[in-house]
Amino acid sequence: AGYSRVVERPCLLLTKHKLERDGMSNQLTLVEDTGLGHRLWLREGEEVLSTAELPNGPNNNGGALRRRANIAVASQYRVMILSAEGSLSIVAELDARLTCASLSPLGSHCVAFCASGDGRTSRVMYLSTLESGEEGSRGVL
Repeated sequence: AGYSRVVERPCLLLTKHKLERDGMSNQLTLVEDTGLGHRLWLREGEEVLSTAELPNGPNNNGGALRRRANIAVASQYRVMILSAEGSLSIVAELDARLTCASLSPLGSHCVAFCASGDGRTSRVMYLSTLESGEEGSRGVL
């Protein structure tokens, strides 16, 4: 996460670097990827509480594996699932007051978290990019 003093808003940055594993030695190396990286502007005053990379899997229409895995992000205002394919974009989102900052991946398109809708009762909820409208599907586990 970062902050731009020019636009006075926080943002998420996905750099143009990646880790590559040497198959023989199992050593990781940080290498520069092609492209300029990506930025997603957050709401004013929003702070990232937790992030989790979802396991890499096929895209939503059942095609080939995605080049980059989806990323789940929790802030004090909402939970989001981001796609890094092409650009950093929100593919599912839910306004929620988190009662615990932990995110638990439930496959390549879904994340579980604890949140409160009324400020008193905490529930284990999920957010998914599958069978979704514009904001994704969600529910209580």
